[in-house]
This record gives sequence, C-alpha cells and structure tokens, in this order.
Amino acid sequence: MMTKYQIGRIMIVGLSILGITVTSLLPAQTLSPVVAQTSAPIGDRTKAAVSLPPVLFQPMAADDVASALCKVATSSPLNGTIEIAGPEVFRFDELIRKRISVLNDSREVVADPHAQYFGTYLSERSIVPDDTAQLGETRFEDWLSLPTNRVPPASHQPATAASTSPVALKENEFRVSDVPPGSALLVGDVVVFNIAGSFCATQEKCTHRQGPLSKGTLDGSTVTCPLHGSQFNVCTGEALRGPASEPLKTYRVGVDGEIGRIDIGKWSIASQRPLGDG
Repeated sequence: MMTKYQIGRIMIVGLSILGITVTSLLPAQTLSPVVAQTSAPIGDRTKAAVSLPPVLFQPMAADDVASALCKVATSSPLNGTIEIAGPEVFRFDELIRKRISVLNDSREVVADPHAQYFGTYLSERSIVPDDTAQLGETRFEDWLSLPTNRVPPASHQPATAASTSPVALKENEFRVSDVPPGSALLVGDVVVFNIAGSFCATQEKCTHRQGPLSKGTLDGSTVTCPLHGSQFNVCTGEALRGPASEPLKTYRVGVDGEIGRIDIGKWSIASQRPLGDG
C-alpha cells in the first residue's frame, strides 16, 4: 500500500505533466493509508498510548483522489493550482480514536500539541485546504462502514493451544509478523528493518538532525531520512549520502520463532568512509 508521500509524489508528477502548478498536496490525505493502517500515524504498536497532534485534518478517500486525478487528466490544462480534500474536517486525534475503536484497538489516543507528524510540528491548520478546494464525496462514516475497513467477526471455534493470547513482549522484543520484508518497526529507541527476510537494527535518529528513520524510505538495505535526505546502510550503519556524515549505531537482532529480540546492550558503530569514495 502506498504511503501519503508516495501518492503525493505521483500526483505531483501527473499534474506537472499537464501544466498545472502544485504547491502542496497535504490536504489530500487519503483515508486508506492514513486511517486504515494505524501503524503509519500511530507508530510503535507496543506502546499503551498513542500521541497525536490535535490539529485539523481533512482526509480524502483514495477512490475520490483517483477520481479527481482522472478528471484533471482528461480536462484542458488550467495553468493554475488545484487543491483537493475530503468533505469533512476532523481533529486528527479524534479521527484516529474513532478508527482504532472500530478495530478493537485498546490503546489510548492522547492529544499532544508537541507530537510530530512525519517528523514535522504542525499548527492547527497546517494540513487543511482553503475554502476553494475541490471536495470528494465519500464521508468518513460511509468509508468506515465498508466491510474492508472493519474487523471481521470473531470465530466461534473452540480455542486451541495455538490460538491462545500472545505472550506479552519485553521492551526489546517485537513480533516478526509486524515487520514484513521491506518495512521498518520502531521498538523503543531502535528501529528494526526487514531486508528480504533478514533483520537489521539501528538507532532511530538520523545523525544529522535527529530525523526519524522509522518514517524514512527503505530501498533494499538503504534508508533515506525523511527530513533532509541523508542515506544509511541499515545493516552496517554507514552513512552513504549527506548531509549526515556520521554512521549509525547498529544492534544485533535474534529471532526465536515469531519473536525477534534486539540486543540493546551490545551496539557497534562502523568505521565511516569519506562520502563520495568508492
């Protein structure tokens, strides 16, 4: 499933080809990646509470985003700027609270003015459009009522040894199923990466300006910081592209069945080659 950023970049390219200037696509937050998959905005699933900024939020259903793009693609060039958004305005924390309630997620959602959104601090209207935006038709309650967006009914089959409640995780543990290949998971102050079935772990913060690497883009064994574009090898910790010049701490990861464990007490830092050397 594409992230908000990936959808935004695709739309920017498409609209630019049509001769339309795009200043920002933040108002076109799509309901599918932002709300359906709670790991994106909510982060570490092992924590009991979720902190989110209490800002205004106007998400748009992915189908409505696609319809808006198709309409632009088949119309005459406007040589202007188009803003799109959903038909309703919510407070971000209230929207996510409704969503995880439907998913039977027991975590508490906390409105925190200091919480970051994809590494950025927001003001109340940072990610909502002005009054001229083109609005989608799908309302949140209608989207939420779709069968694909609700938790399936619980099975009435007798419980077996394999279906009993999962073992509680320690602070350095994670479930392997929570980190599919090509993804990352924040575990405390460490981020775990799944590289084609093998696990590597590094410190969460970029060595340049402390950007959250768990929110970065993973391509093979290379992660790109979402703040300034620094790149690192997540297995060795080596800085591959600036502005960061210092390597990351790396941690040993062991796997025992479904449980992965990070050896927090044993970290290492690779020797850093000058950037640009072969």
